[in-house]
Amino acid sequence: MAGDIQSEYRNHLNARGQPGVGDRFYQEILNSSPRLIERIDLPKRDDGEYIDLPQALIAANFDPSDRKFAALAKRESVPVINATDSDWLDHRATLAENDIQVEFLCGCDRSKWFSS
Repeated sequence: MAGDIQSEYRNHLNARGQPGVGDRFYQEILNSSPRLIERIDLPKRDDGEYIDLPQALIAANFDPSDRKFAALAKRESVPVINATDSDWLDHRATLAENDIQVEFLCGCDRSKWFSS
């Protein structure tokens, strides 16, 4: 299905850009010039999984809502930028084994993610 990533953002963020920084990010994406945004086709298999998603992640029960991002990263050979979603940390070995790079903005020590 085309637009899976945009749909994910639409389900969780406000296109008016408020109240939070994620909402503002989404608003900027929607309002940006088309030349600044590249849309990538993420084809699916007959079973609904993404063609580019490594089977090892499916077998490891990687979060279904994050699979589109892993498939995109694999397809385009670009890193996933993660702040505090622990699924990426929990599966970092499997992701790395399948050439999916994850950059952790808050480091890999979960105990520091929400400390002040």
